[in-house]
Amino acid sequence: MEGQTAQEQGIQLAGARGTTELGNTAYATGIDRTNTEEPANAYIRQLAQDLRDGGLSDDRQDIMQRTLVAELHKELGDEGMAELDRGHWQVLVAVLPNRVDQISVTKEYLEIAAEDRGEPELAEIASDLTQARANERAKEISAENATSNTAENTRDRGLDDDMGN
Repeated sequence: MEGQTAQEQGIQLAGARGTTELGNTAYATGIDRTNTEEPANAYIRQLAQDLRDGGLSDDRQDIMQRTLVAELHKELGDEGMAELDRGHWQVLVAVLPNRVDQISVTKEYLEIAAEDRGEPELAEIASDLTQARANERAKEISAENATSNTAENTRDRGLDDDMGN
């Protein structure tokens, strides 16, 4: 497998061990999805999160990285993967509705691809996504706070009405 991209290795892992040996690539990572209704997007998000959290053996990390790339390729195809290589995280909108998740998964993918291919420009693109992710998370928090404040104000007005004010 040496000299192949993570994408090629991941697809080989998924194909070679898919339904015959492992049931699916999820089994290789210790997450059995064979009898669940869990959508691919939750699985992809979980893989990226586990890789970010660290603490994995080298073998497990390698398998999870290849599995993440294979799952992304299965969902996006060649054109979508090319968009991820450019840092266009929006291509994940159909797979991951949350923008922060889209950015996080793209960043993780780019870091894997940079290491596997020896292309430092991919790591630079991944690094640039750190600020985009922070901006999107700030927007989420702001929206959550606005929703919370609106709910509190509505509740307070209801209490005022109940008290005759």
